[in-house]
Amino acid sequence: LRERLQKESYEVIWKQDAQSTRELLKLEKSLDLVILDVGLPDGSGYEIAEELRQKLDTPFLFVTAQSNAEHRLRGFELGAEE
Repeated sequence: LRERLQKESYEVIWKQDAQSTRELLKLEKSLDLVILDVGLPDGSGYEIAEELRQKLDTPFLFVTAQSNAEHRLRGFELGAEE
């Protein structure tokens, strides 16, 4: 996904885990879109989404291998874009 977005000339800031994402959110004041994986090695994309909502008004999407209704509902409850 990152490579495809870069190929389409989007600037991509890629982080591998929750901690480095939290550090980025402390520094960045303006992001156009955040794409989160639900399963991060050191936390949850849901946790990051909650923190994001408190700091920025940036739209976000979840990318996950989880496909059950519970995970989709949780994402929408946090404000994920459809």
